[in-house]
Amino acid sequence: MQKLRVAILGAGGVVGKTYLHLLKNHPYFAITYAASSVRSIGECIQGHILQCPDDINAIKDAADIVFSCLPKKAADTLEKLLQKAGLAVFTNASSHRLLKDTALVIPEINGEKILTSKNAPLIAKPNCSIQSILLSLYPLHREYTLKKLQVTSLQSVSGAGKSLSAAEITDNVIPWIAGEEEKAVAETYKILDCTFPFSISCMRIPTLHGHMAQISASFEKKPSLKNVVELWDTFRGYPQLHNLPSAPKKPVHYLEEIDRPQIRLDRDREQGMAVSVGRLKKSPLFDISFCALAHNTLRGAAGGGVLSAELYYHAHYVMQDLQLL
Repeated sequence: MQKLRVAILGAGGVVGKTYLHLLKNHPYFAITYAASSVRSIGECIQGHILQCPDDINAIKDAADIVFSCLPKKAADTLEKLLQKAGLAVFTNASSHRLLKDTALVIPEINGEKILTSKNAPLIAKPNCSIQSILLSLYPLHREYTLKKLQVTSLQSVSGAGKSLSAAEITDNVIPWIAGEEEKAVAETYKILDCTFPFSISCMRIPTLHGHMAQISASFEKKPSLKNVVELWDTFRGYPQLHNLPSAPKKPVHYLEEIDRPQIRLDRDREQGMAVSVGRLKKSPLFDISFCALAHNTLRGAAGGGVLSAELYYHAHYVMQDLQLL
């Protein structure tokens, strides 16, 4: 089966370099265009010569789909132009997430938006902070319906990109991340297609990768702890059903040890694409509380983008080819 040609925009950043690594020798995709900033044209990253980041015609001639991890200002205009040029765009930027015609997708939760998408969609990956929150809550919400939610999100420094200096975070916790809490709430409502009381506090912590969330939740129907663990253990989505290359075999892993999950020990579970949960208990203020951990640059960024593109490829190329047999 023919591979799709891929352009990576923003290839010089942390997420862009992760895309380059994940797409090397990928069974569905071949990198044919990589770009970062105008100043970096001609530089070589991971064997790829960086080209112009805003030459729409050159990108269209070289690629079938685009992975964009551009800064918000560049993404605001360029991503829509690429979509209008006929390219499927998978974006990590926040620019278009809440627009009505943009699919905001976590493949295991609302992957049907990719399965039914048009040929040149703009598909956004949600904020990295909500990956562990929603992947752990969705199987419970589907069964019992969320009623109210309180979260404290502890976010590693790689989520800040280049905006945070070592001096600021060393031996420190920063109890506020600009715009993060508002994005988490709005994007959660859009993905789940419902609203409920939701309070979240986001903090920057001095770890390299991995976002940890302390979650307290109540539901319309109160679940038992046993049923919660069973729902996590049996939860599967479209990526698992179709055995996609980047899909974890189990999206959610429950750890029984009292001191897990831990960022350093558990963030790389299933190549960084699975969520680790633990510390499940009854709560005096909510029905349940637990901890959830996800790798922010893999499941929360480049890995999540690749998984969405794999589902798009499967729906628009693999299944169509099978229908022609």
